[in-house]
Formats: sequence, structure tokens, C-alpha cells
Amino acid sequence: MSLHPSIIDHWHSQCDDLQLSSNDFYATIEKAIEEKGFPHVNCNRKKKSVDWYFSEKREYLAISFDKLEFLLCAAPFGRSYFFSWYLTFDYGGIAMVEWIPLIGKGLAKWAMRKTYFEIDTEIMFRESIKAIVNGAIAEVERASGVRTEQTQPSVA
Repeated sequence: MSLHPSIIDHWHSQCDDLQLSSNDFYATIEKAIEEKGFPHVNCNRKKKSVDWYFSEKREYLAISFDKLEFLLCAAPFGRSYFFSWYLTFDYGGIAMVEWIPLIGKGLAKWAMRKTYFEIDTEIMFRESIKAIVNGAIAEVERASGVRTEQTQPSVA
């Protein structure tokens, strides 16, 4: 475990010859999430460095539920446009418990146990957000007349 969020999954799609406002795309996703009325799901914008800490920053849409967070990036790449999203899990302070000699690993495992309901709601969050993002990408594709190339998810 690490003190930083762990990447659980990553997906991306690409559209050739597409011009799109990232801000408008994020607003579409936020509206769709709000319309679904998901409990405890929050959206906000995060700026992440492109290269190193003082480099330019790219805006991501962060969609969070409990310790899970989708980070969605929609951005041009030359004349193409890409959509990339990561699903992360933030272990928080639990990771530090592992360092306790003899009992740390057992305590961390005990602290991270989940109920069936927690597992079910995490799956619902994950699949619902993926469906919303894929639907928004399909709408962009339909409206612009371009086809996207989607990849299969890859665990990082």
C-alpha cells in the first residue's frame, strides 16, 4: 500500500479530427450524474501538473464516492481528441498502520474489510460512472460524425 491513491483501472478513447470544449464535456458529465441522484457522489475540478510540479496544469473532472475517485481528462491531442479516465482508491492513513511491527499487516487488513453492501455500492458507482462517460463520448461521436477508438480497461 502507498500513501497516495492507487490506480485500480484506466480506460481511454480517442476521436480523430474533433474539436471540443473540455469544460462543456465535463459539464455534460456533471449534469448526468446530478440527474441520476446518486447518494454521496461528488464532482469537482482538479488541476494536475502536466509534467512536473511547476509545469502547466490540466483540468480533470474528479468524481468521488467514499474512497473511490474517477479522474476524467478530456483534451485535444493535435487534431485528435482524447478521453482518459482513471479509477483510484485512496487508502489514507490505513497504509501507515502496516508499518507497526508484528501486527501492522493484520491491523491494516482488518481495517480495510468491507461489507457486502459496501462492495455492491462501489460496483454500482464504478459501473454507473463508466456508463455515463461512455454515453457522453458516444453522444459526442454521434453529434460530430466521427468514430472513437476505445481501448479495453487496463489495470495499472
